Amino acid sequence: MSGIALSGLFSGMDTNTMITQLMSLEKIGYNKLNSRKTDFSNQQSQFRSLNTKLNTLRDAAFDLTLKANYSLTSAVSSDEKVVKITSADGAVTGSYQLEITQLAKAHSIRSNTLTASDASTVSGQTITVNFGDKSKEITLTGATNYEVLNNLKNEINASNLGVKATVVQTEPNTITLVLTSTKTGESSKIVNGTATGSNIGFSSVGTVLQDLGIFDEEGDVVNEVQQAKNAMFKINGLDIVSESNTVENVIQNAKFTLLSENSQATIDVQVDSNRIAEKVEAFVKAYNDVIDAIAAARNYKDSNGRYTLRSDSTIRGIESQLSSWFNREVGGGSTFKHLFQIGLEVDKGLTKASEMTGKIKFDKELFKKKLEEDPEAVYQVFAANDESQANKDGIARIFSDNIKQWSNSVDGIIYSRINGFDSQIKFITDQMSQMEVRLTQKEEALRKKFNTMESALSNLQSQQSWLNSQLNSLYAW
Repeated sequence: MSGIALSGLFSGMDTNTMITQLMSLEKIGYNKLNSRKTDFSNQQSQFRSLNTKLNTLRDAAFDLTLKANYSLTSAVSSDEKVVKITSADGAVTGSYQLEITQLAKAHSIRSNTLTASDASTVSGQTITVNFGDKSKEITLTGATNYEVLNNLKNEINASNLGVKATVVQTEPNTITLVLTSTKTGESSKIVNGTATGSNIGFSSVGTVLQDLGIFDEEGDVVNEVQQAKNAMFKINGLDIVSESNTVENVIQNAKFTLLSENSQATIDVQVDSNRIAEKVEAFVKAYNDVIDAIAAARNYKDSNGRYTLRSDSTIRGIESQLSSWFNREVGGGSTFKHLFQIGLEVDKGLTKASEMTGKIKFDKELFKKKLEEDPEAVYQVFAANDESQANKDGIARIFSDNIKQWSNSVDGIIYSRINGFDSQIKFITDQMSQMEVRLTQKEEALRKKFNTMESALSNLQSQQSWLNSQLNSLYAW
């Protein structure tokens, strides 16, 4: 009977409900521990969120200490059909007059024209293609001219040896094999024999190359489709030769593509103030996100409705530090001494304490104006490295260098708080586990007592029934 819950079968009492009610009283301590565990977990989440956002702020601040981020440029072509700018970060600013005399072209040759359906006279012969330190020996296969040239084309293209092959139908049932260097410029020619430099070499045993009409007996090209040519152009009157139409570092850190011969265009390279402002906007957003995280922590309520983090020393400490760093004076001989001078100001225009949030407002147009007036001075506001005793480093440098004392994953103040919550949560979890064992034992004991009671009542009721039957029998006599 020990495994069967009789649940008031003989007593008429709802013993399951009674046990549940008794156990709910026993579980008051357990539930309090669980509430504390939840509260600690929620508080820990507030600190985790704050720590994550501080690290984002640190990264954004570090970006503003990099000199390269104040040299972001954009380039514009006056005619993108003549020249197209594909990259210009960090390019030397200025206006560049471009005159294109000749575009770079890839060397292209072809075989004689052949009747596609005719039986091939060169099938079974061998051609070797070499490029740099690589080479490939190709045996011509196929019954017809079309099969031979098509198979040769496929072998050449699969070899990746600096040349592209195509089979072109020039007339019905008339074809030719076209070979084109994959690189432009005079140094990337298709030649007979062993290649040197960037050239692509074709050689053979026997006369197969002459039979196809690619080279003559002296090794010269028979049918040239396009000469290999270098690009020839001028930048601000300076003559320049390039093997490619994609030209890099003629204008420092800029890359452009030549598109049209005998044409002119202007390339204007300017500081891209919008892109630089985006870096500052990222810093402002990260700062304001930290302020939001601080506000969320202050307004957090525990299970008893208490603002447990409102007066937390760590929260107050980081809030005080952020304000101090943001409003400090910058040294380094900068024209600007404070962030508000270049468009960053906390609670700009607000006079009522109830309206103030502690967030930065960013005047982007003022920032861009100051950047255009004195880019070096703007850079110093963020990144000055003041080695004097005053230690008036740039604002971004201060943020980047000092946030780590709060958010460092080894010994940061906030990280230590997060680890502290882990210890408290573990301690409570262990207590709850021990209590669960005791509560389970208590509930089993209660059920056993009630089952024993029900069994006793069952026996009494059975005895009563027997006595009643005996008395009834006596009366019957």
